[in-house]
Amino acid sequence: MSSQMPKKAVKSLDQSEFVVASTMTAKSSVAVKLTEVYAPTRSGDGQGPPMTDFDAAQESNAALLGHASGEVRRTQQVYGAARVQVSKARDQRKQQFQRVKEVHRDVRKSVEGTHGEAALLLVGLEAAPARTITAAREQTLEAVGRMRNPELVAQVPGARAGQEPLDFEHLANALEAEVLKLDEAMAAVKNAVKLADQALVAKKQALAYHRRVYVNVARIQEAYFRLAGFDDLAERIRVAEPARRTEKPAEAPEETPEPTSPSPLPEEEAPVTA
Repeated sequence: MSSQMPKKAVKSLDQSEFVVASTMTAKSSVAVKLTEVYAPTRSGDGQGPPMTDFDAAQESNAALLGHASGEVRRTQQVYGAARVQVSKARDQRKQQFQRVKEVHRDVRKSVEGTHGEAALLLVGLEAAPARTITAAREQTLEAVGRMRNPELVAQVPGARAGQEPLDFEHLANALEAEVLKLDEAMAAVKNAVKLADQALVAKKQALAYHRRVYVNVARIQEAYFRLAGFDDLAERIRVAEPARRTEKPAEAPEETPEPTSPSPLPEEEAPVTA
């Protein structure tokens, strides 16, 4: 899922800018011509529909299209920033995952070095850290629970000669603290992804809205330009119709001979059907 703006959208924005520039540059001349074109709709005594302010109408069209383009750029920036936050959150989660494994290894070495290999099974440290986040988290929490179980800790062999017995509650607290930080990092990733998804939806909506505004404003301005006699300019902003897909006609089934029927009536005598 790329954070870059689609090429089609970039092209549409470029076309929009040209329509806006063309409209604002020619609007006064076009307005004068259109007023002349619509003059016959009003009688000499001022009766008839009020004359449209074509200058204001064209300026409104340009403003509407400019706003739609601005929304595309704004939502694209928001989406890009959201994607950056997702990447940062994932990096932090990865770093904390590594930290959980490091502390797990350190505690494992301490227990084995102080109380011997037999103690590892009792406190849930018999295996090396798991390779996946979920597995490592559950593995570490299992060790924390065992270290806080008085019955299991009581079965741990005594400390080797010259060493002080380990404080398993202290070790459990150290492991649990790292798991809590990992939980926070995982929640941060989930939240960042949620915001990125929302930003993507807003971006797609802005693109769809911009496309609708661009196509219709361009068509309105094209009509204005043509009515005013600016055919060259109208042609330059004309929205090309998308190519229609043509489907290959299905092969006709083989015809089976039918019984001979009377000749059809001449066309003028054929019955009318609804």
